[in-house]
Amino acid sequence: METVLKKLFACSLLFAAMFLLGFGNDVRAASLYGKVIEVNEGDLITVFNLNRPVKVRLLGVDAPDIGQPFAEVAQQHLKDLVLDRMVLVEYSGLGANSSIVGKVTVDGADICAQMIRDGAAWFDINNNSRLSEVDRQVYGQSEAAARTERRGIWQSDSAIAPWEFKKLEARRALDNSTRTGAPKRPLSPTRKLSPEAILGSDYVTAGDASNASNMAWASPIAREWRQFEPPGQNFSVFVPQGGRKSVETTLFREQPIHTYAYMVREVSNMYAVVWLAGPHLGETDEVAIPIMIAGVLKGFSMSYEKAGLDFHCDVKTPRIVPVKGYVAREFDIIGCHSPGVVRVYTRVVGEERQFVIGLSFFEAMNTNVSRFLKSFQFRSE
Repeated sequence: METVLKKLFACSLLFAAMFLLGFGNDVRAASLYGKVIEVNEGDLITVFNLNRPVKVRLLGVDAPDIGQPFAEVAQQHLKDLVLDRMVLVEYSGLGANSSIVGKVTVDGADICAQMIRDGAAWFDINNNSRLSEVDRQVYGQSEAAARTERRGIWQSDSAIAPWEFKKLEARRALDNSTRTGAPKRPLSPTRKLSPEAILGSDYVTAGDASNASNMAWASPIAREWRQFEPPGQNFSVFVPQGGRKSVETTLFREQPIHTYAYMVREVSNMYAVVWLAGPHLGETDEVAIPIMIAGVLKGFSMSYEKAGLDFHCDVKTPRIVPVKGYVAREFDIIGCHSPGVVRVYTRVVGEERQFVIGLSFFEAMNTNVSRFLKSFQFRSE
């Protein structure tokens, strides 16, 4: 069992960062419930939840863009379906324009599938990886039926999907820019330290799953504890020494996102510290933290499946952790082969959202786990 847990633990936290930024498949969704107070577009609504408006992009749906035929009709059809009604949103990622991306239902009816079936939108094949296999089949069949019956957008044989329309508009803009001699927009310099600036000889590349999972646990069982303070970061934590560090680099909107991790084991306890920063898309802390936790759970799920085990992990209701300058929550992890606990710290600095995560698995909660969790400290800046 210890060998299995090593493999699960070594890669699960790295999955979480990728899922937060929209790189994962079938993320376990968080949910919210509220009243639709506005229909912004044919695939974008505003839901009033917990005394605040939340923009929701319909998952797996792409309605005609403004300027395309049928755009106003699609928007009106969505109004007829959801405006002033209570909806359940199962969201699993962040979208453009400060929105979250989710499946929307009214009294159990899937509004996303309904928009496609009524010919008011396309099945978005470019953003369907977060759907379940069943939903992908339903949405695909709904579009096929609408096309056969020539409903809505399918009344015209020349209908252009929104993603193709965007490409045409971009080409036109580029052609116009070339003709007018408009200067090219310079690339924004990166403000974050590169991996080379902070990596030591004990870092491994997390992209090589077998290498990372093996090397992260290749060191002897740790016995001495030390203060761990990554260069260029504003936090420190007390951890067993002798662990391994790793880095995962992914691209998000053509910008590199570096996810760093320190992982170590101590007898029956396992610990991980993960830190990363990505673009702030206008999401609230209340939205960002559940999505990160959904990514953690998805990482466990994928790791369990690779190990040939069933996945049943879940988290309990979070506890508030008071930390100056950050919003922090602590979750108990239940249902796994070993219990665990995870803390998520997040804040927004300028146009960047930062995360620091501490996680531990254990046979039974003990003083060393508590020592680890309570030792996180953040410097004022």
